[in-house]
Amino acid sequence: MELNLRIYNEIIKHANHTSFHMPGHKSDNFFSRLFTDAKLDITELSYSDSLHSPFSIIKDAEEDIAKILGAKRSYFLTDGSTSGVYSMIHSLNASGKKIIINRDAHKSVYAICELLNIQVVPLETAFNGICFNIPTATEIESVLQTQDNVVAVCLTSPNYYGQVINGNEIKKVAQRYDVPLLIDGAHGSHLAFIDKEIYAGSYADIWVDGAHKTLPTLTQGAILNVKNQKFFENVDKSVSIFRTTSPSYPIMASIEYGVKFCNSFDFTSHIKKLTDVIENCDLPILKVDDLYKVFIDFRAIQTNSFEIEKYLERKEIFVEFANENGIMFYLSPCSDLSAYADVLNDISAICKTMPKSFGSYNMTVKNKRIVDYIKVNDFETEFIDVDKAKGRVCAENFGVTPPCSPLVLKGEEISENALSILKQSKYNFGLTDNKIKVLKV
Repeated sequence: MELNLRIYNEIIKHANHTSFHMPGHKSDNFFSRLFTDAKLDITELSYSDSLHSPFSIIKDAEEDIAKILGAKRSYFLTDGSTSGVYSMIHSLNASGKKIIINRDAHKSVYAICELLNIQVVPLETAFNGICFNIPTATEIESVLQTQDNVVAVCLTSPNYYGQVINGNEIKKVAQRYDVPLLIDGAHGSHLAFIDKEIYAGSYADIWVDGAHKTLPTLTQGAILNVKNQKFFENVDKSVSIFRTTSPSYPIMASIEYGVKFCNSFDFTSHIKKLTDVIENCDLPILKVDDLYKVFIDFRAIQTNSFEIEKYLERKEIFVEFANENGIMFYLSPCSDLSAYADVLNDISAICKTMPKSFGSYNMTVKNKRIVDYIKVNDFETEFIDVDKAKGRVCAENFGVTPPCSPLVLKGEEISENALSILKQSKYNFGLTDNKIKVLKV
C-alpha cells in the first residue's frame, strides 16, 4: 500500500542526525534499544514544521486529512480527544450561556463547561439496561423550546457501545434554532470510511475524531475538524490554548498514517468477514450501528462476565472492558478476525461449562433528580464516605471509567445501585480518598 506520508517521510530522512536540541534522550544507544522509535521523537526543526504555526509538512498533512474527512479545516491533536473537546467548546465563547448535551457525555464535556462557566443542560434520556438511549431530534427540540440562552447542541456519536444518533435530523433542528451542532465523535473515526451518512462529518459544524481509538494511530492521536467557516478564527485561538507546545512527532505522523491507511483500506471485505464471524457465533451480541463495537450481553445466558474476563486474561487476551452486563470488544481494520472468531468460539464453549449466575445483573441507572443541575453550585457541600452516601444529593459528577461518563450527576440522589456499580469498578472518577461530594444537609 503506497501512502503519501508527508510527516513520516520527512522526519525519517533525518532520523540519524546529531541532536543538540530537545528532547533530552538524544536517541542515545541505550535509550533507543528500549524505545525503538526514539529517533523519530524530535522537536520543531527547520525540516519538521511547527504544529502551532504550520507551513510545510504538517500544514500539507492537515489539509490532506481535511479533504479526506470532509472538513474545511482539520487540526492534529497529540493530547487526545479531550483537548479537541476543550477547544471545540471553548470556541463558542459561551460563558454564562447554556449548552445542551447528552446525559452520558464524556467527563471532559462537563469539565470544560464548568471551567468556562457554561451551564450544561443534560438530556434526560432513559437508561435501557445497557446504556443511556441515544437522544432524538424530538427530545432536543423540546429542550430548545423551553430553555433560553442555548448556544449549541453537543452530542456524543457513536457512544461507547456503538450507537449512533440521527445526525441529519438533529442538524435540521439545530438549524431551525440557529445553534451549531458539535459532535464528540471520539469513538467513530473509522465511520468516515464505512458509512458517511452516520459519520459526524456529514452533519456536524465541528467534530472531534479520536483517531487512536479505532484507527491505526498511536495513543493520544486525535483530530479536531471544522466545517462551519464562522468558527475558524475562534477554533484557531482555542487549539492554541489547549494543545501542547511540545507535540509528539511520532503521534502526528501516526495520525496522518491512520487516516490515509483507512482511506485506502478495503473495509467492504473486512466488514463482510466480521459479519460472517458474528453470524456464526452463538453468543448474544448487542445490535448497534457500528459493527466494530461488539458487546456480548451475558445477561441473556446468565453467565458472569467478570469470570469470563479473568479467563481471557489468563490467556493474555484483553478486552476493552467488562461490566455486570457483559464484555465489550473494540475492533478496528487492524483486527485479526480469524483470531477473533477463535476467541468467540472459546468463550461460547467455556460459558457452557460454567454454572449459571442468577440475580447479579442490576445495571439499571434511574437516578432521582432533587436539585436542578445548574443550581447545585449555589448550595453548601461536604465530602462523606462512599458507604454513607446512599440517599444524599450528589454535588460533583462521579462515575466509572471506561467509559468516563457520569454514573450520577450533580443534583441527583445517590442510589444504592449506583454505589454498588461504583464499588465494583476498577477505575472511577469524582471521588477523593473514597469520599463523595454531596450537598450539605
